[in-house]
Amino acid sequence: MLDHLPEKFQPVVRFAVHTGCRQGELLRLEWADFNQDLGVLTVRETKAGDTRRVPLNSVSQGILAELRGRSNPKTGDRIFPLEARYLRRAFEKAVKAAGVGPFRFHDTRHVFASRLTMTGANDRTIMALGGWKSPAMLSRYAHLSPTHLWQSVEALTKFGTGVKTGGGPEAEKVEDAQRIEKYGEPRATRTLGPRLKRAMLYQLS
Repeated sequence: MLDHLPEKFQPVVRFAVHTGCRQGELLRLEWADFNQDLGVLTVRETKAGDTRRVPLNSVSQGILAELRGRSNPKTGDRIFPLEARYLRRAFEKAVKAAGVGPFRFHDTRHVFASRLTMTGANDRTIMALGGWKSPAMLSRYAHLSPTHLWQSVEALTKFGTGVKTGGGPEAEKVEDAQRIEKYGEPRATRTLGPRLKRAMLYQLS
């Protein structure tokens, strides 16, 4: 989608994905709201009417450094001096051209929350970063991609199951004998039935 977006609109979209800020919040930002020393952005008027501090990652700070280098702005200048209607039109055209719709600018907040979730961030952290007031509200935004879900269940394979496809009683006896030979037979297994004994032996490996 970014490939189909005019260059002047690309920074604000990329910034939205990495900060979770709303379109209105972004278009109202001034350079005075950016603390370069701390790498923190102050959103002075959120949807709820309060003030929110947004820590910026290296990509976000790089975008601001690039913009500042281009225009040499004054303190009171807006960071993204764009008109909302033109941004919306350009965004919609890019989405259509890329064939990734339906997708709105506000959906960049879904991307932000979902990616944080998939990095392992907890709900409290994500709520603070995105300005969500409740877990119920957050649940509307944080989604797990099919790839992430597949990777999660695939990670279980490293634990094994104790069941070998294509094996049988004889194969299990060989495996048990190999474990006993390698680790020795725990005294506790000597009086167990075959199934419980096998389960305990499997934990050794």
